[in-house]
Amino acid sequence: MKPTPPHSPRLAASADQLAGIISENEKAWRGYEANIGSCNKAAEGLTPDDYIQAMGCIKNAQDAANRARSATSAIVALGPPPPELTVLVTDTLNALAPLSKSNAAASCQDATSDPCAKAVDQIDEAASTLVEVLDGWAPYIRTK
Repeated sequence: MKPTPPHSPRLAASADQLAGIISENEKAWRGYEANIGSCNKAAEGLTPDDYIQAMGCIKNAQDAANRARSATSAIVALGPPPPELTVLVTDTLNALAPLSKSNAAASCQDATSDPCAKAVDQIDEAASTLVEVLDGWAPYIRTK
């Protein structure tokens, strides 16, 4: 009987693989962050148009959180980053964490509830930090 070979070491992620994950989501995250002010105004509004816009904003918050969860899983699954990206990847994962942990999907079953407002506020607060971290990826993201 042959001995079982040791587990192969986890392969390291490449800069291109990591940047690809960021690139897939960056536009949505930046767009979400750019619209926080108008979303907050809509949430305070009283007209049907304000309500419709606010509902769209909640959906966008949920999408930002879902993207954060997916990106976090994908980054972690790739394995350790190249040494030159260790700090940036750590900063990115830290910035994604509050979005990933958001419970906006469950809390916003009633979009007018306080739990929904708190969940969206959590995403809003995290979005600014995330956008700052995204700037660090610029050298690694290939523009088309």
